Amino acid sequence: MSKQVLLSDDEVVAAAVRMGKDWKTSLPTVSAQDPDDLLRAVARGTRSLYMRGMLTGPGNTDLAPEISALLSPAAGTLPEHLGYAATSAEPHVAAGLRFAIFESTNGNKVLIITLANGINEISEVPRGRAREFVAAFAGAPLREGADENAAVLLAPIGADAATFAVVTARGTRTGTLSIASPDFTSGQPTDTLPTTLIPQA
Repeated sequence: MSKQVLLSDDEVVAAAVRMGKDWKTSLPTVSAQDPDDLLRAVARGTRSLYMRGMLTGPGNTDLAPEISALLSPAAGTLPEHLGYAATSAEPHVAAGLRFAIFESTNGNKVLIITLANGINEISEVPRGRAREFVAAFAGAPLREGADENAAVLLAPIGADAATFAVVTARGTRTGTLSIASPDFTSGQPTDTLPTTLIPQA
């Protein structure tokens, strides 16, 4: 089974539809709230999956088993952990790389790293690697010359709430918020990240 694949946002949406699922993680180039945009993405993604040989079976209508196996932990479910790059002035606006982490059926994690141009690197990784990735991501704004940058980390609690942290060079704030209408001003200063925001090895 493939342990890594690169898919566009369109291909991710189309693959999820082939699996009978929706895609709950935000995608930078597809609006999940716009049904017409979703339909166009599915059409483009299906054509692209076909051209890349990722559809199999009679009439090339089935998603290739190795792609389905890699995506199945993420399709139709919220991630355990997610985050995105932002600015300290606008932590509610994704401004670059974003990630999502899901539990895999074999004890590993599925790590999805999404670029602003809608390219998704989807990998199955050991639990320790997922932890290292999040720790490094959270530390990025603390590097010299990154004063205006922020790293936003989230761990969903149910369907519409999440623990959050906003990490900047001026400090870290953490709290809980509504996913539908996030308010990052409610957080409290902290010296350490809550353990719920870091995958456990």
